[in-house]
Amino acid sequence: MSLVDVYESSGRIKPEDREEAYIFADNFIQTSPVASLLFLAKSTGCDLRILHNNWPPLLRFVRMMKQAGYKATFEQNPWAVFGFGVDDQVKDEDEVWESLNDGTIDVIAADHAPHSPEEVATAEINAFNSVIVSITLEEHMLGMYLTEINGKGRISLDRLVQLFSTNVAKHVGVYPKKGTLQVGSDADIVLVDMTKDEVIEGSRLHSKCGITPYEGRRLKGMPVATMVRGRFVMEDGKVIGEPGYGQFTRPLA
Repeated sequence: MSLVDVYESSGRIKPEDREEAYIFADNFIQTSPVASLLFLAKSTGCDLRILHNNWPPLLRFVRMMKQAGYKATFEQNPWAVFGFGVDDQVKDEDEVWESLNDGTIDVIAADHAPHSPEEVATAEINAFNSVIVSITLEEHMLGMYLTEINGKGRISLDRLVQLFSTNVAKHVGVYPKKGTLQVGSDADIVLVDMTKDEVIEGSRLHSKCGITPYEGRRLKGMPVATMVRGRFVMEDGKVIGEPGYGQFTRPLA
């Protein structure tokens, strides 16, 4: 009998039950395959990126393996600290923030998953057979972290730049063309207003789903403009970039 069978047979099929199952036995479901991947990567010499390092038991293990000399790029998602609307989802919040600051985590990625209201509704029937939420983080995740800088100061702006940009560019092999501001680099720049207030509303999302687990969340600090190769492509929340302006960037080496 699988762990899913155990939960389903006892009628525990709500989104919060699925989240509980996911961290069963100190997050064994994730920690054990991460261990195997690290051993294989070290023995073969291949590059490795491990996604969704979002729970304290896994983060403790990752920290230990890094200290032991095992190498990989470890990614975390914003919902690790902000949740996504499931009761009691975020555990040991301070410990997760510590992982962003102490080098355990290398990059942040949105895990943007804009599922429709109809898809999300199926989670109320059986969360183990469904997506459980529409994670609409792409356009508000930076503002959510900037709000934390303005509020509790849980992370610095410099560290956020490393996690959002510099480390990402290094990981995919496009640094210093991307991920930094220096002579010869592309002028890819995000301008932020640390005093700008915003309220997240699903009806204003650019994603077609029109819903968000962060409905009504108040933010202080928002990106107000984005430049790509020196040209503005977003201003005041409006996308103004022209179709076809984007370019594929190959690794430099």
